[in-house]
Amino acid sequence: MEERNTMVIDCDAGIDDGLAIMMALANPMVKLISITCVNGNSPLEMVVINVLRVLQKCRRLDIPVYSGATKDILGTAQVTSTHGHDGLGDIPNPETPPPRDLIQSEHAVEGLIRMANEHQGQITLVAIGPLTNVALAMKLDPQFTSKLKELVIMGGNILATGKRFPASEFNFTVDPTAAHIVVTGTQCPTTLVPLETCISHSVSNSWFESLQHSEKSRFVAAMYRGRLNESKMGKKSECLVADGCAVVVAIYKAAIKKAMYSPCKVELHEGMTKGQMVTTKILRPWAKSFSGPEINVVLELDMETYYQMLNEAVR
Repeated sequence: MEERNTMVIDCDAGIDDGLAIMMALANPMVKLISITCVNGNSPLEMVVINVLRVLQKCRRLDIPVYSGATKDILGTAQVTSTHGHDGLGDIPNPETPPPRDLIQSEHAVEGLIRMANEHQGQITLVAIGPLTNVALAMKLDPQFTSKLKELVIMGGNILATGKRFPASEFNFTVDPTAAHIVVTGTQCPTTLVPLETCISHSVSNSWFESLQHSEKSRFVAAMYRGRLNESKMGKKSECLVADGCAVVVAIYKAAIKKAMYSPCKVELHEGMTKGQMVTTKILRPWAKSFSGPEINVVLELDMETYYQMLNEAVR
């Protein structure tokens, strides 16, 4: 029997983030106590509005939302909205978003530290955006991650696979310094879902095409309209929902069919490989190991569980 999760989601919503939030909200095993926002898929001011839009659609505006880091740690990343002009798939005829005064006055990083102290050993922190907020919390409170039950990360790569970037995953490349701080300094059980795993566990186009049976399903279909069209134009049969993979493994450990532990590091030097994650034990057993926390890197998921959670999210 899986244990109920007290969960915090740190995100940069984002259509993947939006659907991942909906999956967590719909799951009876989750007590979502807050959502913290970080610059990434969209500028921060757009991210917080998009989170509120998702919560509004799910009738869960009671969930506290916190505004966090506006830039990567070094302040050098150049990021524009990657999921349409509104950062949420350019939904046609959108509802008026909830007022910004619903955003908590406390900074997301301070909120993360406070919540970790108030719920020591209880919080599963699911980080599905750049790791800026998490890294800053670790720097302000060196014991921050030791107070978490678990950290689950969607980010990094194991085969130099890139989508927007040549050899690195988006979240880690937007703030490689933060990613390096987190994966080399985490003090709690840490599970990471890399890009390659997310790609190999994409969601079928037919699932998105079936989404007309409820208000929430139509909302998701509208968010993913552009990505679905891109998939069809590319003669692909699936759409990537990367952040959903992290929510699956955060809630159901039994859904992890294959994983390996390895220290992880992140390339910080400027160039084609900046932000690339390097492991020593995954797919390269001959490679010389290096020191660092052993991170559980997920390689294979149970898709039946994934689809079950997706269906629950859009009821």
